[in-house]
Amino acid sequence: MSSAEKKHDYHLVDPSPWPFFAAMAALFITFGFVMYMHGYSHGGLFSYGFTVLIYILTLWWRDVVREATFEGQHT
Repeated sequence: MSSAEKKHDYHLVDPSPWPFFAAMAALFITFGFVMYMHGYSHGGLFSYGFTVLIYILTLWWRDVVREATFEGQHT
């Protein structure tokens, strides 16, 4: 039995792109807030990053619910 086929007592989730995109949105939030605090006109980057973060979290939870409900991967 290969390591990819090894059975565990716990669930190993499939790789997801959402942590990377959420980190990028958090970076936009940070840059936007710092730019706003220093008086730059691109403080809108904060609201853009926040909006994108909320959207990404929605998609991420959609995937978790789909895994639990239809695929039965979560108990």
